[in-house]
Amino acid sequence: MNELLVESFTITQVQVINNLQDNRPLTVYCRTQGRDLGVQNVPFGRAFRWTVGVKEIEPYHCDLSHGNLHGHFDMFDRAYVTGQCDDGQCVWRVKSDGLYLKRSNTYELMFRWP
Repeated sequence: MNELLVESFTITQVQVINNLQDNRPLTVYCRTQGRDLGVQNVPFGRAFRWTVGVKEIEPYHCDLSHGNLHGHFDMFDRAYVTGQCDDGQCVWRVKSDGLYLKRSNTYELMFRWP
């Protein structure tokens, strides 16, 4: 008799929230080797969201820009799967001084703008 083995995996939601305060959109372009999420224009106070099935982990690289702020960031990778994201969510708040990741109901500065 053959047994069907099903590997379990978790679903993680990634969010990028525009908190840049000047009422202009944040441009977000995220991709991984196997998936391109396209260019997104995120209005102030809104979020761009996507889900990741964490069975095999591919990093998501994102280019963010807003006026004179431009940067290339790893928004989702193995480090975030292993405990840095809260309750199956990686919530990023983008501010004028950098990118903050939600951890234990507070936001921690993880990246500064280059």
